Amino acid sequence: MTHTGAGAYECGEESALMESLEGKRGYPTHSSAVPGCRGPLRIPNSDYNVETLSSAPEILRRGGEWYAGLGSPKNGGTRMFCISGHVNKPGIYELPMGFSLRPDD
Repeated sequence: MTHTGAGAYECGEESALMESLEGKRGYPTHSSAVPGCRGPLRIPNSDYNVETLSSAPEILRRGGEWYAGLGSPKNGGTRMFCISGHVNKPGIYELPMGFSLRPDD
């Protein structure tokens, strides 16, 4: 089962996501509960963000070694970056870990 949260940027953090799914404002909290064990409404769950879920099918198809090879040797895989403001091409970009976001690199 999937459930849509409030959609705020902060809801990428686990405790903020749990608050959002419970109908509260999506702010991070200090919580001793591990969200994977006790989540919304204090029932067992497994919470993942869209970034994690979007990587899973390709990792299952091609394997973990392939995915790890996309990034730097010590930090494999990819990461999503949101680029906004006064830029030529705003958007969400998936880039290999270790990729420089500096304009001069």
